[in-house]
Amino acid sequence: MIAAGASGKIKTVLQLVGISLLLVHYPVAIGPVVIDAHRSGLWIVYGSLVMSLVSAADYLRFFAEAAAKQAAE
Repeated sequence: MIAAGASGKIKTVLQLVGISLLLVHYPVAIGPVVIDAHRSGLWIVYGSLVMSLVSAADYLRFFAEAAAKQAAE
């Protein structure tokens, strides 16, 4: 079994934060700063998409290494 890597964990955090902001949807005032929750959430979800691709590449690499090691035995 291949354990969850750091890239997969970062992807999950980005997904949770991004989806939470998308659910809020409206601009949020934090002190003098106003954050467009929808736009921020959308960009964070895009970041999670990139991390999903990085994570998939990591898992494929780990799988290939494990398969090669098992075949050598």
